[in-house]
Amino acid sequence: MSFHRFAGRLWDRDVPLSALIELTHRCNLQCPFCCSQPGEDPAGTPLGRARLLRLLEELRALQTLFLTLSGGEPLLHPDLWAVGRRARELEFAVRLKTNGHALDEEVARRVHEEIAPFAVEISLHGATAATHDRHTGVPGSFERLRHHLDVAQRMGLRTTLLALVTRHNEDELDAMRALARGRALPLVLDPVVTPRHDGDPTPRDWAPTARGRARLRALLSGGDAPAPDSDEGARRRFCGAGASTLAVDPYGVVSPCVQWRTPVGDLHEQDLESIWRGPPMEEIRRLSEQARRDREARPGTALGWEDCPGIEHLDGHHVGCAGHGACEEREIEVE
Repeated sequence: MSFHRFAGRLWDRDVPLSALIELTHRCNLQCPFCCSQPGEDPAGTPLGRARLLRLLEELRALQTLFLTLSGGEPLLHPDLWAVGRRARELEFAVRLKTNGHALDEEVARRVHEEIAPFAVEISLHGATAATHDRHTGVPGSFERLRHHLDVAQRMGLRTTLLALVTRHNEDELDAMRALARGRALPLVLDPVVTPRHDGDPTPRDWAPTARGRARLRALLSGGDAPAPDSDEGARRRFCGAGASTLAVDPYGVVSPCVQWRTPVGDLHEQDLESIWRGPPMEEIRRLSEQARRDREARPGTALGWEDCPGIEHLDGHHVGCAGHGACEEREIEVE
């Protein structure tokens, strides 16, 4: 059985196979299309180290296997190392999702030795300095990224490049692919620019054009994208959000996935199992089932990321997302 089929079956069994923890909303770059809130919420109470470590125990008890540490920029959080070490001890398959800007020799060494992640996922925003730096808002960030990729690979970190496709980098898709192949790194292309988590639609101004989306579809149909599993139609839910995945923000608010931001519980007030088994998450699962029935009722319409029900509450439209397990990221593998 393929992993995709195995994971898909868990969608209907309410096992949180993967969890994403946003350690912070702080960042050292200034990407105008980012869906995260800029900076920290002065009214929020961040999860402290003790609660974060207890969260890992709760995830293990719920049989979570994949753990993504994200942000903002997780390398800016002082408790990353304690959380990462404990996650390693509990034998999670850890993904570290970073922009790579702080991944110098000392940091990369600590990541390798203390966290030993299953994968380090690093953002790439273009194949040239002009394009990448335009996206990050920080001059010199492309050259710094290239150096830090050298460092990560020399340290033996299993690295993946993540590229959000925008109207300002869509003409460099082939060049980004060549850059990844030149380093023998996988490249994940995310086709959807979403609003910010508070509903601010500004990031949508960076969405790719119709021509860019067509070019992306051509790349993904070129034989590199994985074929759908044969039992895809047997799943009763639209996706794994709230069924095989969950997300936690820096302030302990639990949601079904990184983009389906409907709050279903607060870790300052509840343990994770109570949230996972509680009525708000059950309602999310019901909505996911209804979403699948609605989409499948449309004759001749394939079920796709364009139909994601998760952030309808942000702007009243069906849009996609790149949440782990909730919406499928399409990976172009290196030959």
